[in-house]
Amino acid sequence: GSKVRVVVDAGETGVTGWINDAGSYESQKPPELHVGLGRRHRVSRVEVWWPGATTPQVVADVRPDRVLTVTRSAGP
Repeated sequence: GSKVRVVVDAGETGVTGWINDAGSYESQKPPELHVGLGRRHRVSRVEVWWPGATTPQVVADVRPDRVLTVTRSAGP
């Protein structure tokens, strides 16, 4: 389970969601998070807190209306 925080404008708290592909008996959840932006045209940053990580992986200046795929970086 990864924690994802989407911050639209710097200084905002952002929207937090969890990515977990586990399901229950004979079901499954896709590993995706959908965030509505309204009329905003940019996302300041997306923070992904991978399991066991002490700091988030950050993707900055994301354009809306697209699928963003984040792959865990090797990191420090």
